[in-house]
Amino acid sequence: MALLMILVRGFLRLKVMLNSLMARKFLFLFLSFQFTSCSFILSTFYGVKNLKKFEQEKCEKFISDIDFKGVQYLQLYVDSNLTSFVKNNFLDKHLRNDFLQPIQMLYFVNDTLKSAHINCYAQGSANKLDWNVDHRFDEFLPKSAFPIDSLNFKAKIYCEVLGLENGEKDKNIVIIHWTRMLEKQSRIAIEIVLDNLIRFKQEENYRIVLVNNDKRFIEV
Repeated sequence: MALLMILVRGFLRLKVMLNSLMARKFLFLFLSFQFTSCSFILSTFYGVKNLKKFEQEKCEKFISDIDFKGVQYLQLYVDSNLTSFVKNNFLDKHLRNDFLQPIQMLYFVNDTLKSAHINCYAQGSANKLDWNVDHRFDEFLPKSAFPIDSLNFKAKIYCEVLGLENGEKDKNIVIIHWTRMLEKQSRIAIEIVLDNLIRFKQEENYRIVLVNNDKRFIEV
């Protein structure tokens, strides 16, 4: 009973902590790099799964259950090569951390990153993430969650690392990183991108590229 009370009190304190941006960033830093040692409370709170092996058929099943409402999409799988790319190309440690997070939505327009949304900057609410902080997704393009204008981050180079074929590099694309370790949160991220594209009649102007991160985190 004493242990149960400790867990309950810890859970309640965690919910209060999630109201601050720094606490949310700490939580997802912990989730991103310490999946194998997540506590019971953290794992239960955000539905974190401890993946022991990469299972492509389960990834495909997850995607097939989503209604893309006619929006074109591609599915890719990445490994630790992406981790090396980010570490080598982002000297700022905060940017390195951001672009190594498990869930990301990156909007590229004419080859340049114009809007970025990463789990660190979403707001914790109950047991899900709210990506529409400050009404970011109430417009198109969605307002970037953090400053990116100075990055000059090019889709062409990034797509080469992801293994995207040449024919797709010139399109306006939304790259969505997701993982089965956070299936519910990944689905929420994908669906808010879809809803935003359709709401502003952009579904024919953009292609979604789904990038599964399972291999990358299993190899850590």
